[in-house]
Amino acid sequence: MILQEIWLAWQDLDEFSLWSILAKSLAYWTTLLAAGSALNLLWLRETAPQTISLLRWFGSICAVFAILLNSSLIPLQASYLMGEWSAIQDPMMLQFAWESPLGDSLLLRVFGLLLLLAIIHPNRLALGISTIGCGLVAVSFAFQGHTISEPRWLLVALITVHLLGLIFWIGGFAPLMWLAKRKDAVTGAAARQFGKISIWNVLLLALAGAELLWLLTEGSWNVIRTAYGQLFALKLLGFLGLLGLAALNKLFLTPALLRGEVRAFMLLRLSVILEMSVAVIIFLLTAILTTVGLG
Repeated sequence: MILQEIWLAWQDLDEFSLWSILAKSLAYWTTLLAAGSALNLLWLRETAPQTISLLRWFGSICAVFAILLNSSLIPLQASYLMGEWSAIQDPMMLQFAWESPLGDSLLLRVFGLLLLLAIIHPNRLALGISTIGCGLVAVSFAFQGHTISEPRWLLVALITVHLLGLIFWIGGFAPLMWLAKRKDAVTGAAARQFGKISIWNVLLLALAGAELLWLLTEGSWNVIRTAYGQLFALKLLGFLGLLGLAALNKLFLTPALLRGEVRAFMLLRLSVILEMSVAVIIFLLTAILTTVGLG
């Protein structure tokens, strides 16, 4: 089982693996928060203009941290492969890490994150540039791991769509949590706008993920016996659970927010915390599996 394999792998981790897992998890988190802030700014700037300043500054700060964290993955990868911290200063090992699919992916991702820094400027040109950066960030994840196999471009398209959906979902955490604390009419309007997109977004995430799993395994159900297949299945179950939560929020929570019920604002915060917890678990499991070679 996947959890047993993760536990066994965790017990055998060395310091290089632990640092790689930590850096990857934080890099994933800050990268998607930065890109998600830009993407949510497109949808919320009219519905909830109060969130514009929050998304601009929060997205920019996350982008800076994401650039630093993603840049650290190359020397960490070199140290992990060599088993020594001295690899950070070894030109040959650093070049080897850069010339791997990870290097190509990170180069595109950091360039996208640099474009995302334009979000700090409150004008349409900056918004357009940051949106392009968001797209590049999503594409960058398609140039590493299992998605470099055939059919290459279909896999790139699916993983990009999958990541864009994930980016939008994660980027909504900060503005929704902030609006929930304000307890005003704008919160309900923003939740309604976010909910309209979220139901289709989470469904798209699940469908794109299922199609990816089907293509990568050539339709073989035996993959469910592997750690990679079980992780993918857990992700899909998580997204389907979130789809149910999004439906409940749309049917019950959003109308209560629009009516200004005090209890609804507390429930919104709990809903966001639950979704954030699911995201953190997914990032951590993905970082562990890709580091130890199970994913």
